[in-house]
This record gives sequence, structure tokens and C-alpha cells, in this order.
Amino acid sequence: MKNIIEYVSEYNRDDFIEYPVNSVDILILAELSYYELKKFGKIYKSFQFENYSLLNDKEIIKKITNHTIDKDYNTILLTEIFKSNRFKDLKAAFYTNKDSKKDIVQYASMVFQLGNSYIIAFRGTDMSLLGWEEDMNLTFLDKLPSHELCVAFLKEVMDQLPLGANIYLAGHSKGGNFATFAATFVPPNYQERITKIYDFDGPGYKSNIFTCKQFLNIESKYNKLVPYDSIVGTLMIDYSKYKVVSAIGANGISQHSPFRWELDDVNDFVYLPKMSKTARAFDLAFNDWLAKRDDKTKQDYTKAIFDFLYKCGIKDLSQLSGEIIPLFKKAIEQQKKLKKEDKKEAYSALFDLGKIYLYYRFKRDT
Repeated sequence: MKNIIEYVSEYNRDDFIEYPVNSVDILILAELSYYELKKFGKIYKSFQFENYSLLNDKEIIKKITNHTIDKDYNTILLTEIFKSNRFKDLKAAFYTNKDSKKDIVQYASMVFQLGNSYIIAFRGTDMSLLGWEEDMNLTFLDKLPSHELCVAFLKEVMDQLPLGANIYLAGHSKGGNFATFAATFVPPNYQERITKIYDFDGPGYKSNIFTCKQFLNIESKYNKLVPYDSIVGTLMIDYSKYKVVSAIGANGISQHSPFRWELDDVNDFVYLPKMSKTARAFDLAFNDWLAKRDDKTKQDYTKAIFDFLYKCGIKDLSQLSGEIIPLFKKAIEQQKKLKKEDKKEAYSALFDLGKIYLYYRFKRDT
């Protein structure tokens, strides 16, 4: 059993004609899009490709991986990439990001060049509370402000890339949602130039885009992968043509991490026939729960939850792994300030979700 770190350290094929870019390479680059690169050379908002090795410094590695969810794994991954024969000529350009609490936007994207291919990668949710608030907005908005950014980014980038180039779109988690949306809603002349789209365990959309004409134009290029215990990748998804990947030493939400995805001896993912019963039950339960609530109710829930967290002084999920007692005291203080009817509605919603989950988990053959 091996994961993407072992792949980078062991797979040294640098002939991209005989050993072309594959889905594992692309997942690795999707993970690299989580790194904060604002201050590093021409990679930031410039379309002049820079060798990725300019980041090969212990302090730089620490700085750019510090805000990632899998910080320790990412430090190891990046260290191995700089030793790798396959990734030795990896280049990057046009790193773009926008964070706006006012607009509820947590967005970043960039372009990699690996061998004779270009990979346009969209970042998923980072450690910021802002990013998680944007995730929740997917439940009641047909289109996020970030969706407009990713379509504009894709058009701008593709205008710069050579005609006939191998162009891949990719993203992990919310980044997979963005990659799929961008590929779906660029004009047909851009769609024709896309080689493949990879959605690695990304959530879906309030409105089902998988049946629209624009998506059907690129469906043959679309690849969706989810782990065995997928929680994120089937939320609001009305699309069944996905592949299920085995995960190493983890259950539940931990399998969302690309570092848990299992690879075989021929450097592909280990595929399974279907997701776990627990994952399928949660998928049905959560989607049923959403269907029972109108958009205004979901918006009110989201605002109440995140206003509460911000008032508790939480801006970053890393705070929850630090000194918890001061945060807990603030949470108690804020909880006391909630109106009685707000408490009742929140508890009722959580109870209802749990009840629906148990129904699907134990009462039905899912």
C-alpha cells in the first residue's frame, strides 16, 4: 500500500511522451494549489512560467504549507517533490487568489506545466473559517462569487496557452467543484481544447448542472473520484458516474485527505466497486435534510452559525487544536445570548439530521 508521497519518491519516469501525465500526478498538483504563493517571484499573477524549485528552501516550505489542512504531510510531499526526477522540471505561473469576508470568497487558482501538459488547478477549502462559510453557501446559492472568478480565470489562462496543448482542469474538494463549474460554463471553443477534468471528492451544486447542455458537452472528459467513506464528494451530487478509491488507515471524513488515497503497483488508484454503506447513508440523509429546508432557512442557519463562531474569536480552524478553554468560555457566553427560539430551531435541525441519517443507515438497503 502506498500514497502520493511514496509515488513522488519512487516514480522517477521523466519521459512524458512514454509516461504521460496521469491522474495521480494531477491529484498531487491539485494538492499543491493549497500552498500560499503570493510573495514568490513571477508565479504570482504573472504568466511567465517559473521553475517550482525556487521554493526549495526549508523556511519557504514551512511558510507556504502552514495554512494547509494536512500541514505535516504537505511538508513531506513538497520536500520529496524537490528530490523527484519526475517533477524536477515542474513549472508554475499565474497564481491568483482572493479572500473577501464581505463577499464570502475564499478562492485561489494557478497553472502548472508538467512535461508537455498544462494543469489548471483550483484550490479547495483551506483552514480559514471564511472558506467553510463559503462551502455552506453552496447549499442555498445557485452560483457563488467564486464561480464567476473561476470561469474568468479559465478563459484568461487558456487565451495564453498554445493551441493543441494538453490542458487539464483539476481541484480537490471545493476546488473540484470550481474546476467542474469552470469547464461547464466556458464557451464551447474553450471546452473543445480541454483534455480532461478531474474532480477529486468535490461537493455538488444547489442546481444540478450535470444535466445541462453545457456539461453534457464535456461529460466525456469529466472524471470524478471519491474515497470509500466519502462525506464531501457526494453532497448535493446528482451524478452517479464516479469512481470509488480505497483509502489507507482512515475512516469517515479523514478519507477526504488525498494523502489517504491508496495507489497500486502500476501507479494508479486502487478502485472499489462502491462506497461504504455509512457514506451512502450520510449522502441520502444530508440531501434529504437540505431538501426539507428552503433557501432562506439554510441561509439563516449559516449566518447564525458563522456569526456565532466569529463572535467566539474563531477565524481559523487551527485555533481549535490550540488552547481550547478560552474558546470554550467564549462559546458558552455566546450561547447564553442566543434567543430561545433560535436555540430550539438549531437543536431541532441537528436532531432531524441525525434521525434521517439513522433511518438510511439501518432501515434501508443503501
